[in-house]
Amino acid sequence: MNVYSRQLQIPIRFDAFSIEKYFRDQWFYLFNFIIFGVMVFFLNGLISLKILDIKGRQLALSFLWVTIVILFIATVLMAAILKIAGIQ
Repeated sequence: MNVYSRQLQIPIRFDAFSIEKYFRDQWFYLFNFIIFGVMVFFLNGLISLKILDIKGRQLALSFLWVTIVILFIATVLMAAILKIAGIQ
């Protein structure tokens, strides 16, 4: 019996109130998080430009650094999930 990468399912949601605690879906569901990360980075860049106009350079740069740190943590978590699923 062979298991192909397109058949892998990973836990995507936890629900404490249902009979089945963990819900599974295809691994490529995680690509939604990549798209979300790109959108967050783009929108936070626009917000930092607005902060630059209103409050100054120091606050805008610190806002961008916080964004970069959060996206880095999200990337590490996603890589760990993909490694568990055997995709990476």
